[in-house]
Amino acid sequence: MHFLFLLFITAFCFAEEKIFFSHIPKTGGLTIRSLLENHYSQDDISIGLSCLFNKKDPIIDPFSNKKLICGHFFYSKAGPYTEDYRKITFLRDPVERILSEHHYIFDREHRDRSRILKQHYLPLEGDPIDTAANIACKFLSRLDPSDPLVPIEQHLESAKDVLMNDFDFIGITEEMDESIALLCNFLGWELPTEIAIHNVTDRKQTQYSQDVLEGISKRNWADIELYQFAKKLFEVEKQNRVSYIKKEEITWVNEIDYDFKQPLDGFGWCNRENWPEGIFRWLCSSEKGHIEFPLIARFDYHMQLRLLIKTSLLPILSISVNNIVLSHQVKSLDDLMNEYQWYVCHVHIPQEVLQEGKKTKLTIAIDDVDRIPVRDSYRGRCGLSRILINVHPKNLGRRNSRDILKKKDI
Repeated sequence: MHFLFLLFITAFCFAEEKIFFSHIPKTGGLTIRSLLENHYSQDDISIGLSCLFNKKDPIIDPFSNKKLICGHFFYSKAGPYTEDYRKITFLRDPVERILSEHHYIFDREHRDRSRILKQHYLPLEGDPIDTAANIACKFLSRLDPSDPLVPIEQHLESAKDVLMNDFDFIGITEEMDESIALLCNFLGWELPTEIAIHNVTDRKQTQYSQDVLEGISKRNWADIELYQFAKKLFEVEKQNRVSYIKKEEITWVNEIDYDFKQPLDGFGWCNRENWPEGIFRWLCSSEKGHIEFPLIARFDYHMQLRLLIKTSLLPILSISVNNIVLSHQVKSLDDLMNEYQWYVCHVHIPQEVLQEGKKTKLTIAIDDVDRIPVRDSYRGRCGLSRILINVHPKNLGRRNSRDILKKKDI
């Protein structure tokens, strides 16, 4: 199947700052990563683990030419490569973090479950002697976490010094809303209207004995001390932060060729995925995805969307612009009749729904969520890979109209 890709003018602000996000597991990191990723092109992002540094003598910088680095990186390994990056991390109550990670492993049947349960997670009963101990201290310490000769007291003091002197922003998971607001303020970004929460572990029905909770606390005393230290730094951040949100400079356009490799001016989408058809995002659990475009409000437009959707959900697919639902027509791009199909969706955007001086908000939604089985995850329902928006042929002369219809096809 052949697709014609055209280079149109886009008007998204690529972030220029270099950011290193140290993602301690189960601290809300995927939510923060999604927020950060939206401001960078796919080529500027490096997502990975500390295994990148397992080679004894790395020859090249693993982050070469990347502006955004996110992952479960031990600072002792990644620190030397991130000296000119603004550094961000989030900390969570250590007891809650361990319980959340424990449930994540059991509930999701994690691929590494058999390997890591022995040393890192709770037994079903009794004293949690095998619980992972002081992970946050080891993540943030300048000292090698695998060195058995380094006592946890030294990791704690090193981690405190790193938070105080190396990291530019420290968030607290229990204060996620305020942390995100402060982070956007710190980076000079506008606060999103809505932020999708990712990778939430549900453990509301589980009760733990006091012995288990006390055992976790005793084993993770250093992480608890580091968490209290981080909370004090966070309180100082709240008191001292002076707003300096950058005024957005908007370039108004009449053509859009957008894929998720570009920064995202919107919300409600899962993290980027690499597909043969291009960079792709699923709708998140809210079942609504929004993207804003700076369209000139003096024309009618023709919009094409490249969607992957369960065929059974086509009747409840909704496309709206500036909160006004528009009619759409879909055509399958696949030859086989599978449960999932790639479709091109055609939408006529009348000038009357556009607003002069305001961005145009596109919303893709699954309206009747009651029709979706409870067992289904939010993934695998509806996703998007590409958007084309052109001036509608009725606004052009006959000759130009024919050229548009011939060339500009998703």
